[in-house]
Amino acid sequence: MKDLSQRLLCLLSFIANCQILRYARSQNAHLRLVNSAFSNFASLVFDNLQSSSEKNKENKMATNTKDYGIIGKKIGMTQVFDDEGNVCPVTIIQLAENIITDIKTEARDGYNAIQVGAFKAKEKHITKADKNRFEKNGVELFRKTKEFRCHEAIEDVKVGDQINYEDFFKDLEKVNVTGTSIGKGFQGGVKLHNMSVGRRSHGSKSKRQIGSIGAGTDPSRVMKGKRMPAMMGNKTVTQMKAKVFKYDAEKNVVLIKGAVPGKARNTLLIQASGSRTWNNYNK
Repeated sequence: MKDLSQRLLCLLSFIANCQILRYARSQNAHLRLVNSAFSNFASLVFDNLQSSSEKNKENKMATNTKDYGIIGKKIGMTQVFDDEGNVCPVTIIQLAENIITDIKTEARDGYNAIQVGAFKAKEKHITKADKNRFEKNGVELFRKTKEFRCHEAIEDVKVGDQINYEDFFKDLEKVNVTGTSIGKGFQGGVKLHNMSVGRRSHGSKSKRQIGSIGAGTDPSRVMKGKRMPAMMGNKTVTQMKAKVFKYDAEKNVVLIKGAVPGKARNTLLIQASGSRTWNNYNK
């Protein structure tokens, strides 16, 4: 907001100086002095904008805790009261361990990232490859792992550390919650695609059928993307810009306003809303 106000102020000053220059020329003023003052002001505005943009770019490139993500488990939904006394439906998410199990480097792996593990597991519940990887890094066995890309090499964290929840949820208003939606089985076109039903009178042969799926002679095939009966739900869905209602450090839970994908006990991925710094750098 501060950079935006500075740019607006520079733009208004630039427009005002243009009007002054036009008035001076109409009054036959000394053009050399007017042009000199105008060029000095223009160079000053350009340097200010350029330094401001470079400063913003450096700030965006810095890797921080909000570039990571947090793995949690959906507990369920309830109702709570906000500060104004209004009833708000919220989803309770139990945060997992979120231990850093591996650090990817550009020299070794071709990119910078951290790998986070969650939900401790027994040896019989994971593959031998994961078991060897965990033992090589000297960490516990986890059932779920997730990588998070970073712009620069990670120096302030090491393998075995836990993601700082206080830094992650500090001044964080909106998050993206990713999970697997509730599966509803194989459904027809009426329930899956909200198609209209046919006449229910005597003799009707098109009550819930999808009807024609294409011409017979030309093109003599079913076009791609035709809406037909299929599996409903059981897909990876991301709830964008969900509001963070409250983070409880004592109970290690976070309250998200509204519903999130999946049923109770499902694994969820919580990330800060907005683009990642490594993605901005690639652009």
